[in-house]
Amino acid sequence: MVSRNLIKYSFITLVIILLVILGMVTRQMFIESGFKLFESNKAIMKVGNETIYQSDYDYEKQYAPPLSSSELKTYIEDKLIKDSIILQGASDDQFILLKESFYNSPNKNYATRIQEVEKIRKDIEERSSAIKGEFAVAWFYNSNSSGPYTYEESQKIVEDKINALYKRVSNNSLSVEDAAKEIRNDKILQEIDPAVASNALLTFTVDADTPITRDEQLNTKLRSLTTGQLSPILTLKTLTDRGPDQIESAYLFGTITEKTSSYTTLPFSKWYDLHKENYTVNKL
Repeated sequence: MVSRNLIKYSFITLVIILLVILGMVTRQMFIESGFKLFESNKAIMKVGNETIYQSDYDYEKQYAPPLSSSELKTYIEDKLIKDSIILQGASDDQFILLKESFYNSPNKNYATRIQEVEKIRKDIEERSSAIKGEFAVAWFYNSNSSGPYTYEESQKIVEDKINALYKRVSNNSLSVEDAAKEIRNDKILQEIDPAVASNALLTFTVDADTPITRDEQLNTKLRSLTTGQLSPILTLKTLTDRGPDQIESAYLFGTITEKTSSYTTLPFSKWYDLHKENYTVNKL
């Protein structure tokens, strides 16, 4: 019969062995955790005055599009560089006060960083805007289709409806936005243009170099309107399968809500190109 002391010592020995094993595993986990922290805090490049860290790269990698490994690396590095230049350029132009919570820190809040970059982009685009407008639009030929009607039938139906709406807007009994709602909710217009829900209201904010639509003749007419003036009923032309030339596809009317004859801030793309020349990029 095994003595009690032998059982006791065997149990103690087993406990000691388990504690040793647990200690080794914990030590290894601590080492690996420390190594991962060291890696995430590792500087990978310098953009102007900002250090970019591995943790920044890893965050962007989570949301990057599916690309080959080489393409992915280039895509992420380009975005890291561009976002850093946007932040520093905006700081130079006094659009923003840079903070450690989203800039030049391995422990930055990256979601906040992305929000700040988008705010800057939007702010610059709005500052450079030369024209803003709001138009009610009714399509009679969209995506090479006039619905259950012929091209001519569809065009006549839409012409009658847009004329009726235009009369009410010109008499101040209906707003442009409300006219768009009526277009959106019209059952027949829904048949003619299945995308009427998103097509019924055209709002735009563009700079002087950006086309409003793909119809250049229409763009010229829109830019010639006076702020607050209700436009006449205009025609939008598009390329279709009916021939090599653009054809009439929709009727629209509305107002230019804001218009500037000149502006001091460059469009975002030109603003960025100007600022990126000021910052050197060094991969570490």
